[in-house]
Amino acid sequence: MANLGDRRKLALAQHRAVTRKISRIKASNGTQISKTEHDPRASPSFIKKATPTQLAALIRRQDKFLDRSTQFVPDSQNKPLPIKDWQTFKQAEAKHNQFIKDFYAQYKDIHITPAGQTVDSRMRAITPLHAHMGQRTTDSPYKERNKSSRSIHGEAGLKALIKDLKNRSTMSHEAKALKNHRDGVMKMLITSGDLKAQEDLAKLTKKQWALLWKYTPFGRHVKVPYDHYKDALAGRRNVTSSQMVENDLAAAKEYIRWASSVKSISGRL
Repeated sequence: MANLGDRRKLALAQHRAVTRKISRIKASNGTQISKTEHDPRASPSFIKKATPTQLAALIRRQDKFLDRSTQFVPDSQNKPLPIKDWQTFKQAEAKHNQFIKDFYAQYKDIHITPAGQTVDSRMRAITPLHAHMGQRTTDSPYKERNKSSRSIHGEAGLKALIKDLKNRSTMSHEAKALKNHRDGVMKMLITSGDLKAQEDLAKLTKKQWALLWKYTPFGRHVKVPYDHYKDALAGRRNVTSSQMVENDLAAAKEYIRWASSVKSISGRL
């Protein structure tokens, strides 16, 4: 478009169209785009005096915004999250949910002898019906992630979540996390001085440890002794015994012995 006057008319017409689109998006889902970095508009007074170069850049920005593929969803403060980034997050979330389900499928039908129930029946029993009532103490498939955009804090937060989900949807991350948990329990057993329990824990295969840590009451039984001996390691208390610590430690050791007897777990780790 060679005529500078026609370019100014186009930019002004686009300005009005952008304003209408911003209003439609706000009315549809509450996203407030006005005066954010995603608002491509310049003032009409700027358009009337803009140089040809400035005008061309403005027309390109507004044209891109007006493309039907340019859409937004609201974050926790109703600020805009680009729909393409949000779709990338939901894809990563779905992949992570599937990873958890596939991993769980290896263990769900195993009978937890000390607890007298299968992994699946236990996980169903301890999983809250409503997600807000739960705590992330297990990777239960019944606690499937399904975030709303309104729980996200800005574009940087969204991108960080995408990166984290993609990382956690890998077997290498799962193996590393399980190793860190086992190392923590081992430190507690070392501090407690229970050599037999240390040996039994060390002999567990990776899959036996995953079964024990993720899907049995072992974590609950080891928590009190773990906290007790962790404080001892940090010098916050003497390594003294208590009946509660002893009872939970005995139950934890029973679960370790049981896990060592589970020989056939499918899949890989």
